[in-house]
Amino acid sequence: MPFPNFLSTAAALWMLGWVSLYWAYTLLGMGRLEALLGRPRRVAFSGGLVVLTAGILVVRQSQGVQGILDWSTLVPAAFGLAAFFYARNNQWLFPRAAARLAAGDPGSCVDPLVAVLPDGNAISLGVLRRVRTAVTKDLLIVHCGLSRSLAAFDRPQQHRPAAVLPHPTGFTLGVDDQRWDGVDGRATNHDEHLATRWVGICSLEAWQARHPDGLLLVPEGSSAAASTARERTPVIPGARAIHAPSDWGRVDDGHWLPLSNAELQQCPEPTTRSQSRYLARWAAAERKLSMAVEARTDSSANRPAPRVATEPEEEQQSQ
Repeated sequence: MPFPNFLSTAAALWMLGWVSLYWAYTLLGMGRLEALLGRPRRVAFSGGLVVLTAGILVVRQSQGVQGILDWSTLVPAAFGLAAFFYARNNQWLFPRAAARLAAGDPGSCVDPLVAVLPDGNAISLGVLRRVRTAVTKDLLIVHCGLSRSLAAFDRPQQHRPAAVLPHPTGFTLGVDDQRWDGVDGRATNHDEHLATRWVGICSLEAWQARHPDGLLLVPEGSSAAASTARERTPVIPGARAIHAPSDWGRVDDGHWLPLSNAELQQCPEPTTRSQSRYLARWAAAERKLSMAVEARTDSSANRPAPRVATEPEEEQQSQ
């Protein structure tokens, strides 16, 4: 194999290897790989693209256009670029900073559930599923659609924390070298935990009835409909063994309490006494939280919450 083609092939295999490393982290639970999947992975992909481009340019210089169109050049280039774009789109290669929220059109909301903020404003859960992290002037709102984790925290200074990497029940937040668990705000590599704030969940209609003057917030420059992501069916092995794994629940002082359909039809009142956060049943079990026993006579407790139609998982875990 000519030297330039070897360069392109080596670069493609290098990038495919990093894609496989992410799969080992998420699918095989190899948490010790986390340190490699931040900046080192971005540097590795950048280096791979440079080598791939250099190989193609050398082929162009030595063999002309015909050399570029040869399969020994095209195939490695296609695999290398596919690996890069797959990692960028599905493997959190470049974390997105938290979306800034602004007032939107309530009529454009297509999701039946909203997250209610302490000031009476709300955000569609479909919007939060897509952006993962969002900020107002003083709040950081974090939502993982797969584990139905929803929490609000004091915004750390004026930073816009990004969702850096997934973990088994949500994802890790990051600003520079600081890291927090997005589910509960615990610091993972330093001592400054995020301060929890109140957040509620209810139907869009219930929120509008309680807060007729409230604003429906959307990411700056977009609409609620354009920013909405579909719900996803969990494919985590532990979730399959649990009855109604995606049922919503509220976490208070380490206890998981199920939310009935009737409760979701009532807009909660903001309170400073309890700083609630939310989590799906399977994720609460995965985190070994104390699970409340549901009364069998309460039929509404087992009724599914209003939601858009779910579809099978089509990507690797990235929420």
